Amino acid sequence: MPSYNLSPTVVFISQLGTDGDSWQPVINLIRSNVPTFTYDRPGTGTRPPRPEPNPPLP
Repeated sequence: MPSYNLSPTVVFISQLGTDGDSWQPVINLIRSNVPTFTYDRPGTGTRPPRPEPNPPLP
């Protein structure tokens, strides 16, 4: 039977135009205890902006 990690995942979101790598020092401290996930939103960090037209998402 497979084992599943039921711990909540901590999600790190890029901030103030930086990329998700800015969270790496924090992730290094906690990742042995909890699962972590980081990503860059469109137009921040290494992600390109959404293509035109760029209406607000619902």
